[in-house]
Amino acid sequence: MTVTIYSKKQVERMISYSSGVQGELYREARRLQGRAEKRLESIRGSTKWYKIADPGNLTRIEVDGADGKYGQDWLVSLVGHKMSAGAIEYGHMPSGIFGPGGKFADVKTKPPKATYLMTMTWVQA
Repeated sequence: MTVTIYSKKQVERMISYSSGVQGELYREARRLQGRAEKRLESIRGSTKWYKIADPGNLTRIEVDGADGKYGQDWLVSLVGHKMSAGAIEYGHMPSGIFGPGGKFADVKTKPPKATYLMTMTWVQA
């Protein structure tokens, strides 16, 4: 009879690559994506201001796979045109085309407050 002793690192690697663990990680990433999408819809619906941009540039929630130390990891991200995602998460002051002298400087707007959309998605998961 042969007894094989594995190191902690080897055991962690074997477990993390198992289909059950990988499937659960993917399901959790999709669940977080759903929560974040609902938050994003709520944020969009709570403002009277409109976005002057091509609809293809609207901020969205994406799930992407990435090679992790012990198998496939899943990244849930807020993705948008230029600085849109950062502005939604952390807020900003009107600038560029909405700032003084900009193309839409006369459009009544307000500084968007930080929503912490992604932060709250994970905190309240």
